[in-house]
Amino acid sequence: MAIYSMEIQDQMNYFALKICSQMLHCVLYFQERLDEVIMTKAVRQSLEIEPILGCRLILKNNQPFWESRTDLDQQELCEVMETQNVQKDLEHFLVKPVDAEIDSLVQIKIFRNLQTQDCLCIKINHVASDAGGLKNYAELLAKIYTELALGNEPKIYRLEVVERGQNQFMETLEPQLKATFGDRSKNFMQSAVPNWSFPSRGHYITRPGFVFGRMNCKQYYNMKDLAKKKSVTINDMLLTAFCLALKEEAVHPTDRPIIIQVPVDLRRYLCDKKAPVCNLSGAEYVKVIVDDEDDFLDVLHKVREAMKLIKDNSPGLTSAFALNTLSQLEFSQAKAVMQGNMEKMIQYNVAIPLLTNMGIVSDESKKYGYLTAVDGYFVSPVTFSPGLMVGISSFGDTLTLSVGFSEDSIEREAIERLLNRMINEIEQA
Repeated sequence: MAIYSMEIQDQMNYFALKICSQMLHCVLYFQERLDEVIMTKAVRQSLEIEPILGCRLILKNNQPFWESRTDLDQQELCEVMETQNVQKDLEHFLVKPVDAEIDSLVQIKIFRNLQTQDCLCIKINHVASDAGGLKNYAELLAKIYTELALGNEPKIYRLEVVERGQNQFMETLEPQLKATFGDRSKNFMQSAVPNWSFPSRGHYITRPGFVFGRMNCKQYYNMKDLAKKKSVTINDMLLTAFCLALKEEAVHPTDRPIIIQVPVDLRRYLCDKKAPVCNLSGAEYVKVIVDDEDDFLDVLHKVREAMKLIKDNSPGLTSAFALNTLSQLEFSQAKAVMQGNMEKMIQYNVAIPLLTNMGIVSDESKKYGYLTAVDGYFVSPVTFSPGLMVGISSFGDTLTLSVGFSEDSIEREAIERLLNRMINEIEQA
């Protein structure tokens, strides 16, 4: 039985799991049937290659760690559900919590409608994986399934000991760089003071749900065309739209900058960008002052300058060193710090909204044997109020926005207005 240490990023997500549904999802739609027998075998073999996903979380003497399961062959690794309403039943599955101490860390479900198509949902526990890990796992599962469907036997290799934490890249940094970011990290947690709130009625999640927004091919093409003309990135465009939408739909002091947290995939600092399934996410804060008279292009210029400053200073490393400092504390002390920050947000009803671009659904993750997905997207977790996380992903020339929220706290219509305004801001730019 293998034992794996629990990284500080895992611990953070574990604490968050007690307050919100920290699950990540990859959703794919097919026009033909997947083979559930092959899928079950592919999932089982994937757990040999990514052993952390074959673990359960153990708390012993108030110290968490991962322990490999001995009952994997008794687990239901792939469930098939015949349904008349794929989207409704899919969303029920999206909001279903997964307990890392009991349930499988990865769950696969196929929603089958005889009149339309198969919908495949990969659910992965955010305690063990970030979005980069989900993308790598989605590609791995598709690769194994394809090999099995073609009659081949995939090569199975299991790494009993594998580095999953931020030491993967921190040990390679030069001493001078370590000293610089070590100093910066001391003030990272205080570098952005929340001053934003979304209209809410409480801070509980008993009726979690999702709202989706989609940009069609024409809208997406026009956005990419404008981004090219203005020499900005797609993320710059989306951040600009988010700033303007928040200004209209949220409660925000007009004399203070809008602060948005954006994640940074720290795999960029690795030689092998496809690291094992793990948490390698850093964070940065984008600060933009939006004046009443500013139009989209005015705010876009401010966002581009703010992002350039971040990109020129090794993005994500300051937060990585801040987490490393936190990991030096006793587990109970680190837990108190994290819970204290969450309680302050709830007490003062303010938070820093988060925009996460989970990326492109790659060609490698679309192909399952002879079948190719015709649509898909990634889904970000449900967050507790007053927090707000907008997840972005793209499939071909379609962009999907998703927000997980609780209908106890926030009206669905308010989230819908926010996403619609983001899309409209870009369309009217």
